[in-house]
Amino acid sequence: MLADPMTGAADLLDLVGERTLLAGHPRAASGPAQGSSTVFQPKELLLELAQVRLAAAGHRPILANPHFMRVAEWSPSLTAIHFSAIELTCPVPIARNVQVLSGTDLLGLAEERRLGEPNGLRRQRTLLMDGLVSVAPPEASEGLLPPGRVVPLDIAPLVAAAPSLPMEGARPVQWHSCDLETGPYNFLRLRQQPKLATTHVRVLVDSIVRGGHRIAVGFATPAVICDLGPVLRAFGAMAGPGRAAMLLVFFFGSPEELATSLAERAHASFFGDNFHCPTVRFLHGPFAAADLLYAVRAATCTVDTCFGGTLARVAEALGIPNRLIVGPDGRFDAWRDSVLGTRGILWDQVFEAETLSARQHKADRGAERALLAALSAML
Repeated sequence: MLADPMTGAADLLDLVGERTLLAGHPRAASGPAQGSSTVFQPKELLLELAQVRLAAAGHRPILANPHFMRVAEWSPSLTAIHFSAIELTCPVPIARNVQVLSGTDLLGLAEERRLGEPNGLRRQRTLLMDGLVSVAPPEASEGLLPPGRVVPLDIAPLVAAAPSLPMEGARPVQWHSCDLETGPYNFLRLRQQPKLATTHVRVLVDSIVRGGHRIAVGFATPAVICDLGPVLRAFGAMAGPGRAAMLLVFFFGSPEELATSLAERAHASFFGDNFHCPTVRFLHGPFAAADLLYAVRAATCTVDTCFGGTLARVAEALGIPNRLIVGPDGRFDAWRDSVLGTRGILWDQVFEAETLSARQHKADRGAERALLAALSAML
């Protein structure tokens, strides 16, 4: 695997072979249609960008589900680039396999190690790969995988291909305001079934902008939604007369999955509070890739977690000046006007056993006042 000696990052074009397969989140069918532009997991946004980037360079990538590939299609001339979650990846025999990793994948690897499974399913999958590229900071993967196995992925050329993204796949999405009961003593299950609305992403974004509101955009999955707890509480504190900012959380899952995720770690998200914050809205996937990029471009700031990575890298490549990455203990890295003003995350420790154990319980809220001040300054 080649990496740019100046940046140390791998360009996608360095990974392709004579034939290239792009594999995303596994579906029940054999695979998505070419140009479907439907994103079920954050990393699939990179898959859609990769598809148009390779097409522009003269390649004809194949979109298919490796779980259903015929034996006759296995070939040494085939390079399979996997954008699925590592535990769902199906390496293609004989072919050259490359896995794209995010912070969520590294979190799964670290949890396996913490639970005494050093050779768990995720690690076995990574060892089967011929190459590993990551959107997470390089220092985050140290100790999880053998040295020299992971190379950063160069995002900028992918994002440059965004204007060629197809519009197919755009559809109305379900969304609801943040009005939730997350406490462990809610025996009657009150306010756990939010009132859903349905709108196109672009219509929703445009209506917010026309209303004079600034927008913060965040991505979340069921595995990391609770790590956005400090940001959600900050928006709750910012809500009120004179505040013209809204947080759009693109949640890659159903409303039921959101409720389940919050219930599993109620003490680590809102700390058992009744949470009513109309300036926070949850949007439920799947999403169109072009819609996701439209929302990110419209954002005044973006919010990611140290266990994500995709949004942070895409926002940086798009030149979003205000960006925030939240760590597992409430500390954060913040860029204001494209300048790194706060470096609070200890990246070489975010996947240590002590950090992951503390993540399951109430986090240290000492840094949340600083987080609130940083968001207020950005918005």
